[in-house]
Amino acid sequence: MPRREYYRIRQLEESDIEQVLKWRNSEHVRANMYTDHIINIDEHRRWFEKISLDESCCYKLFEFLDHPVFRLFV
Repeated sequence: MPRREYYRIRQLEESDIEQVLKWRNSEHVRANMYTDHIINIDEHRRWFEKISLDESCCYKLFEFLDHPVFRLFV
């Protein structure tokens, strides 16, 4: 059975940009977003810069054994 220390929630970092972009552009995620177009890397970087400066929001990443986890229950 997995142990608690195997899991972690951490702040989203610039090094996560490529992985998060893949998740955001996946068909299942796009179908549930405000806009459903394919997001290019420049648009995604602008989004990350915006959320990084916004103190009213908090973006986290869930990890299991130091690997980002994305699970969509459909």
